Amino acid sequence: MTFYAMTADAIDYGHWASGVRVEAMSYGFLSFANKEAGGSGALILGIALDKVGYIANQPQTSESAEWLAFISTVLPATGFLLTIIVIALYPLNSDRHRFLREELSRRNSSH
Repeated sequence: MTFYAMTADAIDYGHWASGVRVEAMSYGFLSFANKEAGGSGALILGIALDKVGYIANQPQTSESAEWLAFISTVLPATGFLLTIIVIALYPLNSDRHRFLREELSRRNSSH
């Protein structure tokens, strides 16, 4: 959810910095990236399941069961932690965004 809000903030920032507003291109790219990430994730998961010896509808070996637990817990938790880092380092906080919006409003009202 956060990346949708972050995209809107980034569009405002780009408009403020360059004077060009690229909403359609930004959200189009976001939609593409979202779909590509889903496809890539499915591919990587399929390869990982094959590598750990997963066989559908069959009892799993203890080794493959351990890897399945790793794939379904540690990997998503790592992704979650990386996301927290990205969000924490995101330079547009509410005060900075409010400034950008006010500046854009001033520019629009002077035209």
